[in-house]
Amino acid sequence: MANVNVFDIFNLGYNYNLNLKKNDSTQNVSLVDNQTQTHLLSFTNIRLEIGKFIGKLNTNYSMISYADAVASANNFDQSAIGINIDTEFSPVKAKFSLSKSDKQNKGVTPSVTSYTSYGVRLDYDYIPKVLSTYASIIMQLGLNDGNDTSQRVNNNKTTLGLGGIYKFPGNQYIFYETKIYVDLTIAAAGDKLDTADKTKNFIEQTLIFRLTTTF
Repeated sequence: MANVNVFDIFNLGYNYNLNLKKNDSTQNVSLVDNQTQTHLLSFTNIRLEIGKFIGKLNTNYSMISYADAVASANNFDQSAIGINIDTEFSPVKAKFSLSKSDKQNKGVTPSVTSYTSYGVRLDYDYIPKVLSTYASIIMQLGLNDGNDTSQRVNNNKTTLGLGGIYKFPGNQYIFYETKIYVDLTIAAAGDKLDTADKTKNFIEQTLIFRLTTTF
């Protein structure tokens, strides 16, 4: 038997980040003075249940404004819209994501870069409510005709992720819930129009350990 619920949950968010860095170099190569402002809006509206299967649809919208006082050519505004579909059929969870964004570069030669991103993530509850693992892949494509050769972009980025979450059973002393996260990501990026730029063509690995607790 299918059960469909339509409900409205709005989430609003605002994030402000200020980054300052100065040194005594005569060329000021490491001089940094920038700020990033992010406005977020998400809307969850559909939930579907068929037996043990649960599906949810989530949409989100974000606006980012980046300003660099030292190098104004780095300034940009970016808006993005995303769609996430979360499914659960115990003990497996799957998440599908699609996002589309436009980045307005405010450099010497202004241009607009359009990014499209696709992602899939699978979670498996190895020990229900105690230990879970996940694997993910995200593919992003960026296109920009630009106003001159230096502004043209035709790049892609693929990110693979592996991780695990361990939740300590029960309550630990005064702590209500404690979790350990291990996250490994491997990303590869390339630009078909500029194969020599190491900032556009790279492979990177990131390993993160994180401990969270609630009390």
